[in-house]
Amino acid sequence: STIVICVRCYYHQHLSGSYIVELCDGGKDEYSNLQALCPNCHALKTRANILRRDKAFKKEFGKRFDLMQTNSFKEFEYKPKQSKYFS
Repeated sequence: STIVICVRCYYHQHLSGSYIVELCDGGKDEYSNLQALCPNCHALKTRANILRRDKAFKKEFGKRFDLMQTNSFKEFEYKPKQSKYFS
């Protein structure tokens, strides 16, 4: 069986899907734009997304949201290995 974990904190129960790039920001409604988040991480991401749109919070929460968006799958990216037999 497959175990799904939160991409931010590695919690593994009661996960929900979240867009990596929000639809309102030009993200696509497709599988490659989804990530599994636990309720706490989903709340943090949603709060940062809402607050980054407010002028008073834009600078700080804009940075946080951008980091959440760009680092979502860094750990899981495919990194091809060099073969000693094939080039």
